[in-house]
Amino acid sequence: MSFSFSALSAYNTCPFSYKLSYIDKLKPVRSSALVKGSNVHSILENYPKIQDKEYKYHEDKITEQFLNNCILNNISLKEILTKRKSAREFRFGLTRNFENDNFKDSFYHGIIDLIYFDNDELNICDYKTGKYKENQDFSQLLTYSLFFKNYNKIKINYLYVEHNKINSKVVTKEDIEKTQDFIIKTTDIILQDKDFKRNCGSHCAWCQFREKCDEMLEDCISSIF
Repeated sequence: MSFSFSALSAYNTCPFSYKLSYIDKLKPVRSSALVKGSNVHSILENYPKIQDKEYKYHEDKITEQFLNNCILNNISLKEILTKRKSAREFRFGLTRNFENDNFKDSFYHGIIDLIYFDNDELNICDYKTGKYKENQDFSQLLTYSLFFKNYNKIKINYLYVEHNKINSKVVTKEDIEKTQDFIIKTTDIILQDKDFKRNCGSHCAWCQFREKCDEMLEDCISSIF
């Protein structure tokens, strides 16, 4: 079984939702937020190539404004994407022992939106749409940094496209150790779980499987009564 940060996050939010997505392989209903986020990522991945497409949520205008204003480490994002040594949609994999592996057959994998060098510092970036978070959880990009753990200087950056704000962190050896421990502990719990129980809460309001979950609950109630 292969894991990703999205899978671990889904399990920690609701084991049942994780089961529907990653074990039962059900296709979720794509929300407007997911559609917008996917389109924004696609535009940035292909920049400066212009995509011949109509956007329902003005993703092209949102992205254009972001590109015109975003500055990373005193360098414009436009320059990074067009003139600097960089990689987009970088696919990586890790073994259970956190050795580098290919994407397809790995124990843990991910796709990094943008990687670039600023002198001798490796920058790992993830584009975010939606609400800006003051108190940033860096867990996702910390797991991505494991692939580059042998680099002396790593900085991770969340780029909030709709707000033109950036949350950054320099990765430490302690971060690497804690992140490896997080992945091992969480994946061990998942592999041992036989029930994948529902974890109901406020997150149910935006769960992609809400309708399916409600449908199963109704069937269960009907069978009892």
